[in-house]
Amino acid sequence: MKSFRALVFSALALAGCAAATQPIDTVGLAKASMNLDQEHVGPLLADISEVFPAGFTKDAAASITSQVDGLWVGQSGNWEFSVTFNGERARLVIAAYKDDLDAPDLYFFSSPEVAAQISERLVAFSEAHGI
Repeated sequence: MKSFRALVFSALALAGCAAATQPIDTVGLAKASMNLDQEHVGPLLADISEVFPAGFTKDAAASITSQVDGLWVGQSGNWEFSVTFNGERARLVIAAYKDDLDAPDLYFFSSPEVAAQISERLVAFSEAHGI
């Protein structure tokens, strides 16, 4: 499964134009993901930024929101952060793939604990916004 993820993100990067960011190695990381309308990307990322006291700020969330909005159909973007979660440092990799003009897929890779917390946020956000 881990090699499959790496293969998928490599293929997605190759399918996009030259401006697509290179995939980031996520082997050994747990995943949480969601497909949503572009209008929900900013609020969702801002909500997820609240999980971390340091490393992934609301400003970073706003920057990624803008970059995801700028992706073309078939293009992916990847970002990595060193975050603090429960007093410990952790890797957070965020990937986006735009398979539809207004509905990107967002992927979050991190430790199992961080991924579980993000998954809870995704469910709550989805329920609150009828997604």
